Amino acid sequence: SSLQDITAQLERSDSEKAVLKDQVAALQSSTAASDATTDALKRELTTLRGVCTARDAELSLRAADIDAERAKSAVLEADACRVPHLVKDAEVAVGRIRALEAERDGLKADADRTRVLERQLVL
Repeated sequence: SSLQDITAQLERSDSEKAVLKDQVAALQSSTAASDATTDALKRELTTLRGVCTARDAELSLRAADIDAERAKSAVLEADACRVPHLVKDAEVAVGRIRALEAERDGLKADADRTRVLERQLVL
C-alpha cells in the first residue's frame, strides 16, 4: 500500500511537473512576445521622435521665413510711409532741375546775345 501511495505521488508529481513545464513554456513564450512588442514600440517611438525632430526643424525654418517676411513688410511699410515725402522730395527736385534748366537757358541766351553784340562790335 505504501509503495502504491509513493508511486501515485510520483505520478502526480510528474504530472504536476509537466503542467508546470507547460506553464513555464507559456510564460516564456508570452515574455518573448511581450519583449518583441516592446522592441517594436521602442522602434516606433524612435521613429516618431525623428519625425518630431524633423517637424520641429521645419517649424523653425517656417518661423525664420515668417520673421524674414515680417522684416520685409516692416521695410515696405516704412517705405510706404516715406513715399509721400519721397514724392514731395522728387517734385521739389524736378522743380529745382527746371529752375536750373531755365537759368541755364537764360545764360545761354545771354551768351548768344553777347556773342552777337561782340560780332557786331568787331564788324
